Amino acid sequence: MPPVGPEDDARNLFAAAIAGTTPLAETARERARPARASARPRPEPLVSPITSQPLGDAEAAAADPHLVKKLRRGQIPVEGKVDLHGLRSVEAFRTLVRAIESAQQTGRRCLLVVHGKGNHSAEGGILRAAVAGWLASPPLDARVLAHATARPEHGGDGARYVLLRKR
Repeated sequence: MPPVGPEDDARNLFAAAIAGTTPLAETARERARPARASARPRPEPLVSPITSQPLGDAEAAAADPHLVKKLRRGQIPVEGKVDLHGLRSVEAFRTLVRAIESAQQTGRRCLLVVHGKGNHSAEGGILRAAVAGWLASPPLDARVLAHATARPEHGGDGARYVLLRKR
């Protein structure tokens, strides 16, 4: 007879503990697992008031992550400001396009786009949600290198830093 050690005792104890139980069916096991983070439902895409096309994600992909980090920290000097307060969506979009085109033509790289937080709007922050999508979608995505929510001293959630591509 082989010697009985602590491992055998643990196996016997475990066997006694699960005696009389039945294994879960394969589908029940799948349901018992927690949902993966990527399985979260995605919000409905924003739609451009000009083109009626779905808009992209909030942050444009930039080639240099270090540059994006500097932008988020507010370490890139702001060279211009666009205020979209009080404008309707279509007007705000056109104003933003013109301001970005003008800034790029004059060699400015970083703009502060003030869209407001939407605290006083019955619908919520329509421009707040739309601006991020506009910057990541045509025609602005070809001119915008990266964009990020502004620091509190520049308007916080009510504004975005926009870093333009070089001409």
